[in-house]
Amino acid sequence: MKLFRHFSLLLAALLGMATVVSAQEAPAVAPVVEKAAVSLEPSPSEVTALDSVAPASLPSEDPDPAATPVAPRDLGLPAPAAGEDSAEAIPAEAIPRPEEMSAETVVPEEPPVLPSGSELKKRKPAPPKPAIPASATEAVQFTIRVGKDGPKETFLISLRPDLAPQTVAAFKQNVENGFYEGLAFHRLIRNYIIQTGDPLSKDDAQKERWGTTDSGRNIPGEFGGSHVRYAVAMAHKAGEVDSSGSQFFITLRSATSLDGSYSVFGEVTQGMEVLNRLSGSVVDTNDTPVKRIEIVNAKLVRGDTKLADSTLQGGRRKTKPDSQKGRLEKFIERIW
Repeated sequence: MKLFRHFSLLLAALLGMATVVSAQEAPAVAPVVEKAAVSLEPSPSEVTALDSVAPASLPSEDPDPAATPVAPRDLGLPAPAAGEDSAEAIPAEAIPRPEEMSAETVVPEEPPVLPSGSELKKRKPAPPKPAIPASATEAVQFTIRVGKDGPKETFLISLRPDLAPQTVAAFKQNVENGFYEGLAFHRLIRNYIIQTGDPLSKDDAQKERWGTTDSGRNIPGEFGGSHVRYAVAMAHKAGEVDSSGSQFFITLRSATSLDGSYSVFGEVTQGMEVLNRLSGSVVDTNDTPVKRIEIVNAKLVRGDTKLADSTLQGGRRKTKPDSQKGRLEKFIERIW
């Protein structure tokens, strides 16, 4: 019996020692298991590789609020650790608020479309109406006569150096040199224009060539004026706007379609009725008056010069043309 009791105690002691040894060796096993669990997760490079090819998807169930947030795959950024701000994170103030996102977007106005060079050439600026300013101080008084023994009548051209300074200067030189004396009006279109200034018009034998020559000054074109009624403008050779010399014309009605093509340098301010009457003269097929209308004299005068209302006809002073007089007026004038 004693031997059996000793054997039992020895067996119990051995079992107790085995239990202690197992308890001491257990911590060495746990790290191995944990290490194996970590090795099962994909590496950061593997995560990046997946993000570059796999589209972002929504979870099938609501995520656990306590779980670590996961970065969206379209950014390609790793998720920040819990309680730690990522250096690559977008600042909160940079994210627009809902009320800011719903605000209407303001689109800047587009700049106006400027016309091209070809369109600019087609457009002609509307020149100002050549109204005679109070400062106009120079004019030219023309005395004309119809036929060799016809009445002498006058009209006044007020000059506009503010519109065409070079043209006015050249025109004044022609007047001062007596260039226009003895010339005839070589072109007349009823209620439209009357034109003169060709040196060939001194000679009736050259009538077929009237209107083909001038003084040869070649005055540059100055197109600031408008062809209103009774405007005075320089003529020039066809297609050569800088070839004006001495020929000029007077518009008997508004002809603004000529604006930008001829140099307006003055306006008839007195004697318009004389020109209107002459426009009814008989002309030939070249629009040349059949009866000669000659410039007797042209001289520079002050712009405020007042012309006499009456004209001289046959050496006698007449208050108005015979066509405008009644029988009593004609009788009194005849016996006076």
